[in-house]
Amino acid sequence: MEMRERADDSLEFIEHVKVDLFPDEIYVFTPKGKIMELPSGATPVDFAYAIHTDIGNATVACRINRNLSSLSQPLQSGQTVEVITAPGARPNPAWLSFVVTGKARSSIRHVLKHQKRAESLELGKTLLKKSLKGFGTRLADIADVQVQAVVNHNQVNSLDDLIADIGLGNRMAYLVARQLVTGADSPPIAEVAEEVHGSGEHSPVTIRGTEGLLVRFASCCKPIPGDPVVGMMDSGKGMVIHSDTCSRLPEDDEAGPA
Repeated sequence: MEMRERADDSLEFIEHVKVDLFPDEIYVFTPKGKIMELPSGATPVDFAYAIHTDIGNATVACRINRNLSSLSQPLQSGQTVEVITAPGARPNPAWLSFVVTGKARSSIRHVLKHQKRAESLELGKTLLKKSLKGFGTRLADIADVQVQAVVNHNQVNSLDDLIADIGLGNRMAYLVARQLVTGADSPPIAEVAEEVHGSGEHSPVTIRGTEGLLVRFASCCKPIPGDPVVGMMDSGKGMVIHSDTCSRLPEDDEAGPA
């Protein structure tokens, strides 16, 4: 009552008491005047996801009180927030460091997880297609029964899971292709050669047994033809070839011979 008596008008009174009455919530406006309730510390990204998940996913910028502002800026009660979207936009992983609402956090993680899987599937399909081509066949030519046998043998739920593992560097495309062609229970491929070799000055450096694999040579030790080498699977990068004396190799012999 004392605050009401001192206030010049109703709007001033509301401004005084809203912080005391609702310390854990803020109330902001959409450009059309709709009031949105958000937790204290919420950002324009939280605001966007509160309106609709699709709007949050496509957010690229925002205006606060008609001025362009940062997406990470905490909102305050009484502000008018306008979200700017763009077709094809995707959430930024950095948003997870400042959003405060559960809806925003779960929606961002869902999209990022789906995006990572889509990219690994695309790379895995390319690598498997290349390996199968080396055997003179295509995935479409392999019987469904044989495909399911390989899926069961590798203890995954589906062929897509197996292909995604190839794209992430967790499985070798050549080995999966060999299983698809010759049978899931076929003996493992012989160990890759212990030496890098080349034939002629302009011939590419090759490693026997890596057909269809994503292979790159480590920049730390830079193995040359004739060096004994060790191959390490690196998630998302395929097999990385190191010299067997490289200081960056693990000491517990986790790396297999290449």
